[in-house]
Amino acid sequence: MGLLNRSRSQTLTLMGNRLTYIAAGMLLLLVVVLLFSAGLSRAVVSPAGYYTESNGDIIEVCSDAACTVPTTSFNPGQTIYVRVTTNRVTNNGSGSQLRQMDFDESQLGGTVSWTKQPGGPPYVYTAAITAAASATKLDGVITYNQSVSFEEFIEISGLNQPFAFYADAARTDLSTTFRPGSDIYVTAYGDGRPYSASRTGNANRIYNFTGGNVYTWSAPAVTQTGNLYSFSLTLPSGGLTDGDWYWVGTRLRAPSGGGNIERMSRMIQIDGSSPVAAITSPAPTAYVSGNLTIAGTASDAFSFYNYRLEYGAGAAPATWSQIGATAYSPVTAGTLGSWGTTSVADGLYTLRLTVADRAYNVSTASVQVNVDNNPPAISSVAAGGITSSGANISWTTSEPADSQVEYGTSPGVYIGSTTLDPTRVVSHNQALTGLQQGTTYYYRVRSADAAGYVTYSAEQSFKTANLTILQLSPGLGKDTFLRSNRTDWNMGADVNLGAGDINAGDWGTIRGLLQFDFSTIPAGSTISSATMSLYQWYQGDASPQMIDAHYLARSWAEGTGAGSATADGATWTSSDGAAPWSLPGGDYNAGSSASTLAPNATNIWVDWDLTALTQAWVNGSVSNNGLLIRQAVENPAVTDAKGFYSSNYAADPSLRPKLVIEWLGDDVTGPAIGDVRSENVRTTTAGISWSTDEAATTQVEYGTTTSYGSTTPLDSSLVNQHAVPLTGLTENTLYHYRVRSVDPAGNETISGDHTFQTAVQVIIQPGPADGKDATIVRGQPTYNNGSWTIHVAGDLGPFWQSFRPMAQFDLSAIPAGSTVNSATISFYQYSQIGGVPRTLDLHYLTGGWTEGTGELTASGDGATWDTKDGASLWTTSGGDYDATASASVVAPPVAGAWIDWDVRSLAQGWIDGAIPNNGVIIKKSVENAASFDCSLFYSSEWSDPTLYPKLVVEYIPPPGSITLTVDETFNRDGTAGSGSVNFGSLDPGMTYYVGDTASPQYAVKLSVSSNINWGIKVSATDDLVHTISPANIIGIGNLRWKIDGGGVYTPFVKAPSETVILSSQPPTPLTSLMYDYEFVVPASVVSGNYATSIAYTAYTE
Repeated sequence: MGLLNRSRSQTLTLMGNRLTYIAAGMLLLLVVVLLFSAGLSRAVVSPAGYYTESNGDIIEVCSDAACTVPTTSFNPGQTIYVRVTTNRVTNNGSGSQLRQMDFDESQLGGTVSWTKQPGGPPYVYTAAITAAASATKLDGVITYNQSVSFEEFIEISGLNQPFAFYADAARTDLSTTFRPGSDIYVTAYGDGRPYSASRTGNANRIYNFTGGNVYTWSAPAVTQTGNLYSFSLTLPSGGLTDGDWYWVGTRLRAPSGGGNIERMSRMIQIDGSSPVAAITSPAPTAYVSGNLTIAGTASDAFSFYNYRLEYGAGAAPATWSQIGATAYSPVTAGTLGSWGTTSVADGLYTLRLTVADRAYNVSTASVQVNVDNNPPAISSVAAGGITSSGANISWTTSEPADSQVEYGTSPGVYIGSTTLDPTRVVSHNQALTGLQQGTTYYYRVRSADAAGYVTYSAEQSFKTANLTILQLSPGLGKDTFLRSNRTDWNMGADVNLGAGDINAGDWGTIRGLLQFDFSTIPAGSTISSATMSLYQWYQGDASPQMIDAHYLARSWAEGTGAGSATADGATWTSSDGAAPWSLPGGDYNAGSSASTLAPNATNIWVDWDLTALTQAWVNGSVSNNGLLIRQAVENPAVTDAKGFYSSNYAADPSLRPKLVIEWLGDDVTGPAIGDVRSENVRTTTAGISWSTDEAATTQVEYGTTTSYGSTTPLDSSLVNQHAVPLTGLTENTLYHYRVRSVDPAGNETISGDHTFQTAVQVIIQPGPADGKDATIVRGQPTYNNGSWTIHVAGDLGPFWQSFRPMAQFDLSAIPAGSTVNSATISFYQYSQIGGVPRTLDLHYLTGGWTEGTGELTASGDGATWDTKDGASLWTTSGGDYDATASASVVAPPVAGAWIDWDVRSLAQGWIDGAIPNNGVIIKKSVENAASFDCSLFYSSEWSDPTLYPKLVVEYIPPPGSITLTVDETFNRDGTAGSGSVNFGSLDPGMTYYVGDTASPQYAVKLSVSSNINWGIKVSATDDLVHTISPANIIGIGNLRWKIDGGGVYTPFVKAPSETVILSSQPPTPLTSLMYDYEFVVPASVVSGNYATSIAYTAYTE
């Protein structure tokens, strides 16, 4: 075994700081101290260093008196210094000595005494002796009650008298460590006499340190060559303790002549335990590369000798290669060596560690590893399964490796990555999710093998599918449904669609028609998926029904009907109200393009897969006339139809029919915009809504001109139904707006200009002069209360009984056609009687009445309980009013509170003319003439105008409405004209002016509010006519006008002629106009007052 081949020329440093032993050639210095003395303990110095037995004795041999140079090699005549340290022998007694011995244990020369050094314990004894030329060992004893005894081999220069133990028969392996049962090969120097086995007998023995005889050998077979004697001793297999040191005494005797041929002793250590061999790194089956550090343990408890590392290919190598040199130092949990794996091909290898001790015990450990010095090769990178929001990336690797994809929207910039999948495979697939539709993504794949080598692919790219959501809305696509029992009815404006049967007079079999506009999807695009969804809100007999979708073979018209024969849209028998279908019920392809089971449920989306049909529509292989949905099995004798919302459903536009399409191609067309409308318009807020045929962003530009000037924040959510609130608007102002939507591909569509006018709030709270209110009293049916400062509503005991207030508000300032947002009639409750809440109903009066001037009196000129005007009777005493209350309110039992009635519907009826405005009457819901239970309000006669009854109306003027008011007029003397202009006293032949001066600044001030283009005309009803003698006139041309602040005076003209004084004006929330007057008095004129009327007229353009 090469591992155990111990060369005799090897230098062995086997000791620490005390004794060094060197074997060179045949020169052997192995120190063993043994002194046999019955009953005495002995100190021992082992070959591995001085040995301290349990008694603590230490023996040192040195070449200097201070014993700083320990050695066992001396020249003849050189002084040998010996120092003994002990705790046991307290004094130098009789028999203490140091002497020199030769190979046969003959004493050489005299003995020397020990010198006890001062102090102790421990006690130190020293002695010095001159090296004899033939000495081979020292023999010493110090005795006093106890003894220190030892035997020490020494080397004398020039003396060749070897005594050695070998572990091999060839006597090449000097050893002091042996396994139980192994052979000790001995070479000894003797006196040259023949060997006698019989005389030698069992003189060769093994002892332990307590002096006990462990084993005795019978006389060995000896080979003699001159003075050299060779023999072997076989150690017993049992009875020896691992790690312990034992004395082996050898003794050879001659046949006659007495004495010993040789008598020598040596200490050996027993080691029957296997060394420790363990590889802790790399781990089993680990992938390794480069310069691999191998860690573990190579050690022995007693006699470690060396270890080596090897590798072999495969799990069971046929041959082994050594890694580095054999190591002669033990390693515990450390680095054993390193292996340059690049010198071998990639693959499976086995690492082996072999550890040997000096007793020829051997242990091995092995571990299998995978050498991998090359990164995985990546190939077949591809993107598949592409949708609008994801894709699957696949690739292969040349060896098992992990998986990851890095991606982004710019070349070389990867802002996202998939979660690393540590599973090592050769076929890889990673899903990318949450992507943006219609977007080009750049990506690379990454794989690392088990050795940690990482490979990145070259950059690749793909484009996600476009997601187009086509949702039907008025003007965007079309839909209707057909009814077999009403063959001429069109349903194009209805809010519903249907399919199936309803066993009822107007219904029968129902079929739905729908058509989506694909103009935003370029021809040639690849349709990945297309799903039509209808929102099912109704079902007949609650049974699931199969509903088929067929493509229509001819065009059709949606129509405007909602259950009537409009003759402009599809019916059961006609495609457009005129041209008949080939067969009643629609011309459609016989084979269904898709079918679905409409469930037994409501308020749920029902889906049809129209991928193939949509592809055909886009490619043009099938003309897009839309599709027809019908129940697979129709039977008009049952009611099993399913009802869906149509494109006209306004309560929630998101529930209208839709077709969700994912497609591959370039989206270059902006979304189609339709159904643009303003809604919920109030005085300072409004909502703008519209629909797009594909999902898109939301934004509105708005302002008081077509330059707009304000823009709402961009809502980047992609939707088909758009709604934007506008705030901070100005009351009674015309606003222009347009909507903007951008699809996912960045295509933008901007609508045309639209307008709306913010609402106007008017507070109609008339006073004594222009107000009209009164209270009638059941208990005093002739009393009029038109001038009473209060109103009473309710009951006030047997004398007065029931009270009912009446009031009328002038709505003439609100243009006909206006839309009322809100209207509230309010009475101020300053007190109440009864202390309980009461319900007060408000009814509109059905006939006219007179306010009157009474105050709890029978004035005879106004409404009473019995009469409407003091003379004419009501149809029914207590007032003529509609029997159904227009509004009711519970008046609380408190003082100082406004009581409000919501009369929006009533006010709308008044403005539209559907209900004559005769005012309202308020009465307790359940009257009881004997009770005291009423509310007390202030009337229009009250002293505080802020507490008069009032009507607050918020309304939106109708499109094309113009309001012109005369705000102010002034007389020539600067006083207010209250609707007229008075020139005062004039002299003939003179010219006079009103306005264009500091006071008054102008003659008349007008205000115009218009939500369309407008202008103003002016004319006089006649010439200036003498108020007493109408035959005397002044021509109207003498009265002239001009715009205040500039221009020239222009004569008025007489009706029917008119003068346009302002034209081509844009819509305006409010424009004020001031005019000055000039009057030229003729030189000859009849004295008197002259007058005429001037009419200003606003007109639309």
